Amino acid sequence: MNKEYLKAVELRFLRFTTKSDGCWEWTGYKDKFGYGKLTLMDGRYSQGASWSAHCVSALLYLGFDREAGLQVNHACGHSGCVNPAHLYVGTHRENMDDAIRMGEQSRGEKHGMATASDDDVAWARAQYASGEMTQTAIGKVLGVTQECVGYWVRGEFRQ
Repeated sequence: MNKEYLKAVELRFLRFTTKSDGCWEWTGYKDKFGYGKLTLMDGRYSQGASWSAHCVSALLYLGFDREAGLQVNHACGHSGCVNPAHLYVGTHRENMDDAIRMGEQSRGEKHGMATASDDDVAWARAQYASGEMTQTAIGKVLGVTQECVGYWVRGEFRQ
């Protein structure tokens, strides 16, 4: 993207941005998850391409390359923030780790898809580690598959 185009994008971006000392709030359109959206007419699509506003901020101020296979993450945890000081280019895994650290991602028995309590998982690990029960036997007691118990005892889930 050339400099003239980026300058025009920046002017449009700033029209929908309220700056402050903390988060810069996106005041334009937001999706159902609270992420700002902006359509960029970059010449590749006749109707333009929809970008998340925080990605536009990273494009303008951090040199973000949308084609590089990475994403723009919020260090502040606020989906409506477009302050480049609160953004970083990273991986999806880093984003998920941030969400867990900030308490925005359910883990363990609080997760909606959990099949057992944290106490059950601890019990299963202890039984298997002691050699008293097989994964299949533990699964039958708890009403889950051997595969699920295997994930628990290997620490792949419920770390």
